Amino acid sequence: MSLLDQLLGGYVYVAESGVVAPTEKTLNFVGATVADDPGNSRTTVTITGGAPSGAASGDLSGTYPAPTVAQLQGQPVSAAAPASADVLTWSGSAWAPAAPAGGGGASLISTIQSTQYLCHFDGSGATFVNNGIYIAPKLLTGFIGTVTQTTTNYKFAPASLLCDGNSANGLYVDNSAGYIVLGSAAWTWECWVYVNSVGPYDSIIAGSNTSDYQGPILILNGGVVYVYASASGSNWNYTINTGYTLPVGQWNHVAMVADGAGNLSAYANGSRIGTLGGVGNVFCSGKIWVGHYPYFPGGARTTDGYIDDVRLSNIAQYSGASYTLPSAPFANAIGPFPTGAAAGSLGYAAGIFCTCLGSGNWQCNLQAGV
Repeated sequence: MSLLDQLLGGYVYVAESGVVAPTEKTLNFVGATVADDPGNSRTTVTITGGAPSGAASGDLSGTYPAPTVAQLQGQPVSAAAPASADVLTWSGSAWAPAAPAGGGGASLISTIQSTQYLCHFDGSGATFVNNGIYIAPKLLTGFIGTVTQTTTNYKFAPASLLCDGNSANGLYVDNSAGYIVLGSAAWTWECWVYVNSVGPYDSIIAGSNTSDYQGPILILNGGVVYVYASASGSNWNYTINTGYTLPVGQWNHVAMVADGAGNLSAYANGSRIGTLGGVGNVFCSGKIWVGHYPYFPGGARTTDGYIDDVRLSNIAQYSGASYTLPSAPFANAIGPFPTGAAAGSLGYAAGIFCTCLGSGNWQCNLQAGV
């Protein structure tokens, strides 16, 4: 016996052949009504199932046919509306929209492509790796005295930079070849800092080569966050007294940001704590010091505490009166490298050594750099 199924006007007709005296057949259709008509040699099946109905369950709430997603893998989803470029992240209590790590709601890809220097301090000594992306000359991490990592206190595991408050010890980014040029463009210098105790002045990030005034500086003045910057390298033309006292004995995120439109701002712990308009050229020459500044008037100024995840970028990572605090280590930089680089140019991405082959093509060798 063969069966011919035909779908006509919402009915399924099952016609039999080869049967002299049609007999009643039993057909099982979920959500359907079956009407048998053996006299006409056919059985009519009316499909009435339709969409699900009733209460939703599992990760869904409400009722069908329009339930809502209340959970992901059994964990609650926040009802907060996302902003442009937000991503869904786990806050510890719910899945919620948030700006990508790095804050500001900016594109994560553009954020990490704009990272010129990034150090997690997860190595030791000369193995501190610059996880930024840049063309040679390479931005090396340099030292004076003794500089070490510590695994006893850090913002992000497994380690941070130990700042012992000794003016003879300091870490710097060797920008003597002038790779980082600020001028009137946008830029951000930032890090996490844990201060044990405050002195008259405690330098967190500072740009300078051999004397005062040669780069912007984020410093604590009696525990209050200040930003100084110079237009020419001969004096600090720009001063921001934020009036914000940085908490001692906890990890704090701090940043100084130029927006490329004449505004220089200081940020801390999710808020803009000070801003100055009318800022033109910002001078930067040579070394960029971390937790130490040997050329401050009156002598070297150091931080007593710890520093983690130092990042120098050529974009404004934060804007507005508030920002989302980074909840994870800053992402290591990725390509692409500039397409106009000449063949044979050297580049580095996340500590990996690369060579330009020409026509915008790069070959990267899988060996760690510093």
